[in-house]
Amino acid sequence: MIDDNNRPDLGDFQMVAITILTVIIYAISAIEFMENIEFRRVVTMPDVDATLLSIFGLGQAAYLGKKAAGEQ
Repeated sequence: MIDDNNRPDLGDFQMVAITILTVIIYAISAIEFMENIEFRRVVTMPDVDATLLSIFGLGQAAYLGKKAAGEQ
């Protein structure tokens, strides 16, 4: 990830990395859930772990904080 001045941007990189990691972890848990599912009329997807949500939220908050600070 590169900013407007063609410098590496750690904030953008960490946001993308955490987002990708979160999607991968949830996809793995959903696949494992689907392998052990009981066949019935109504099936719901597994809940997202609170720790995973916290990490995702912190990554997004750090990115938005960096943008709000108006890095120059």
